[in-house]
Amino acid sequence: MTPLLVALTTIGCLMMFSRDESGGTRRLLAGENGPDDAAEGLREVFPQLLEERRFCRYHFARAAGAPLYCEDEFECAGCHVHHKLRLSGIQQVPDLLCEEQVGGCRFNPFRFYHRGHTWARIEGDALVRVGMDPLARRVAAPPTYLTMPEVESTVEQGETAFSVETMCGAVLPFLSPISGEVVAINEKLQLEPARIADESKEAWTMVIRPFELTRELQNLLFGNEALEWFLHESRVLRELVHMDSEFAADGGTLRLGNAADFPWKEFVTNFLISA
Repeated sequence: MTPLLVALTTIGCLMMFSRDESGGTRRLLAGENGPDDAAEGLREVFPQLLEERRFCRYHFARAAGAPLYCEDEFECAGCHVHHKLRLSGIQQVPDLLCEEQVGGCRFNPFRFYHRGHTWARIEGDALVRVGMDPLARRVAAPPTYLTMPEVESTVEQGETAFSVETMCGAVLPFLSPISGEVVAINEKLQLEPARIADESKEAWTMVIRPFELTRELQNLLFGNEALEWFLHESRVLRELVHMDSEFAADGGTLRLGNAADFPWKEFVTNFLISA
């Protein structure tokens, strides 16, 4: 291979992985943004969120000097506050040794959480497994249909990756916590979406080969700050549905999938941060 050809090949590879001004990738998704190409993601919905739905991650970490609200679409990787406060690293290190019971939900502190209530877990061969967090699973149950992306399609962080249809007909779009190529989907879950309600089983939805893992992990919550965020979300949702007993710490369960009068639009916008 001639030096000129090597140089051109290198430039071409760098161009493929360059980012646009919004921080996303330049990859052409060709309509593969998820089950509904018209679905709006985090960037479109963020301006509609109330201030109290835009708490800075360091509000949950109780870090001194942090702003109360985020103004950057939860894009921590490009935030000067994040780069300043994460230097200590202490708020990112979980001192939790096991799963926590939060409002009757089993919360795993060793996963990365997207504010749209999906999680990401790094696995071997630099792959990332994705799923719905336990609060979202409880609200969606019992589901009747699960729409997944195709294997070898691409998903973008903060854009719709899959959706769940509840028994009352509400469609809940879930955002991908990580950008990348879909290398596997949970076919058993797709064939039997009712498994979402079975908390003894892990309701993962897909496995992704990430594009920008190191950078995008900075936009996710982890450890103690993730736990504090999850506690906050549980309290807010309890106020929304006025079902205190359903969130009892003694194991009470919440099933809203067949509740046609539940404010689904508000839930999708404020909790799933999509539309």
